[in-house]
Amino acid sequence: MPRWATFRANGFTRSPSRPGHLGNNRRSHVSILQTVTPVTHDLGQFEVRRAVPSAQCRMVGPFIFVDQFGPARLDVGSGMDVRPHPHIGLATVTWLFDGDYAGAIDHR
Repeated sequence: MPRWATFRANGFTRSPSRPGHLGNNRRSHVSILQTVTPVTHDLGQFEVRRAVPSAQCRMVGPFIFVDQFGPARLDVGSGMDVRPHPHIGLATVTWLFDGDYAGAIDHR
């Protein structure tokens, strides 16, 4: 399975005017801290690839998820039948990367 999520940290320089102060002058490079390989979970109608949280990335708490599902063909108006699981009821944010579904995605 391809490595999917890469966590990056921008470099910072110390502010010369205030010794010990971490300034906002960015260095010209980006460091890769960790690359995470997602785990695939079967949710019934589709599979989800979860990169975070994972054993590889313990710096993120249990209520932040980085998931990818699809491609999947869903009938208009049918919704997604997700089996009961412990995270139902949490607020979600969805990014649609491909397709013409403006106004068609709704979380309950």
